[in-house]
Order: sequence, then structure tokens, then C-alpha cells
Amino acid sequence: SAEMGATPTVFAATMPEVEGGDYYGPSFLDVWGAPKKVGRNAASRDEGVAKRLWEESERLTGVKFLD
Repeated sequence: SAEMGATPTVFAATMPEVEGGDYYGPSFLDVWGAPKKVGRNAASRDEGVAKRLWEESERLTGVKFLD
């Protein structure tokens, strides 16, 4: 369900034990279940991808977050 799909994101955004750089996903075979801390893949550590995502987010929202 959409609710279960959002659970890892909500968990990561609200739980005090979560630290910057942590990544949470579903617990069972990384497909479904309660949130758990999981590893990050190479794409999630790519600074070029992160920069492009940030710039596109600014463009789409019309809000500049960093100067």
C-alpha cells in the first residue's frame, strides 16, 4: 500500500536514532515490511547525481535553497 511504501521515509524523517547519511528501507528482502537501516548503493553516493537532483528540485519548485 502507499502507506507501507511511505513508512521507511517517515521513519527516517522522524525517529531520533536516525543519523545523517542513514538509509532506511523495507525489512523483508528489501521489498516489504517494517523499516530497517539498509546499505546505500553506488548511485546514492554519487555527488554529481546529488548535485543534479538538487538543481532540478530548485528549478521545479522555483525555490533556491543554497547560495
